[in-house]
Amino acid sequence: MRYKSLELEPADRPSLESLEIGLTSTCNFRCSFCCAHERNREEQKLSFTVIQHMIEQLPDLKRIKLSGGEVLLYLEDCIQVVDYCRRKGLEVQINSNGSMLNASSISALEQAGLNTLHISLHVESAPQFSEFSGMSSEWYARVLAAIKLAAQSEIECVVETIISQDTKPLLVEVYQLAYELGVRKHEFQYGISVEQEQRRWKQQLKPFDTEQTLWSLIQHKAYDSEMYFTCVDLDPSHPLTPLILRTEGVNFPRCMEGMKQLHIHSNGDILICELGYPKKIGNVLEGTRLDQLYTQMPEALSSFLKHHRCQKYTDHFA
Repeated sequence: MRYKSLELEPADRPSLESLEIGLTSTCNFRCSFCCAHERNREEQKLSFTVIQHMIEQLPDLKRIKLSGGEVLLYLEDCIQVVDYCRRKGLEVQINSNGSMLNASSISALEQAGLNTLHISLHVESAPQFSEFSGMSSEWYARVLAAIKLAAQSEIECVVETIISQDTKPLLVEVYQLAYELGVRKHEFQYGISVEQEQRRWKQQLKPFDTEQTLWSLIQHKAYDSEMYFTCVDLDPSHPLTPLILRTEGVNFPRCMEGMKQLHIHSNGDILICELGYPKKIGNVLEGTRLDQLYTQMPEALSSFLKHHRCQKYTDHFA
């Protein structure tokens, strides 16, 4: 399956083909732009039995994403889920900050059948890393080494970078750094404002700045690499928009939250979209069956599918 294939193909009807499972709420980083450490103050982890039960309910399922927190704090759990999914014929992606990856863990995940390692990299120097992650700068070299090892493995390695006011001056350098480490697929995620416990993360670019930022970045794209821009809203009337959309190897995945994918929090909550639309529509630990959500549709999900569109998705990508 091609990376982001579910997002790159149109959806004609709601069908749960992907689950993003928050295996754990625990994270060893304290990234300034991420609300995970504010939202999840108690250690929580979904058991393999619960995950297996969810998967067995969904005959149309094609992909599992394991996210957190930092899921590789629980490497053995990840390996068990990956191995099970491989035997079921499902694609599996692990989202990670890279801190727990080394030659041994990458080899174990490779042998289990992991398809994609999705690793965060938002800055291009150790001091910047320390400021962003809330960790000592020594971790930066460890993350870079992990990315290089992952890129050399049989696992598809994708680096993700947040697009924000803070990272805007760094995007080209971060892309080039990842490319030098061997990465050929780079996802750029538009920052989403999240209000949690009276705190607000405001990371968006200024109005009318998105197109120029993307175009400046795309000018540095190597011929053998692919860029994926997620949750990006381009102005159809902007003169750069047609040029951006016609560039080979530049992809704009469709929003599939609620339509093809739901998020399972580590406490069992079922969310339409963890960041963009975190409406709870059930809880797998309290008896909600995933296979009934689209036949006995909760009002929040029905309303979302009928009326709501992510603030960063526009019709010209349909």
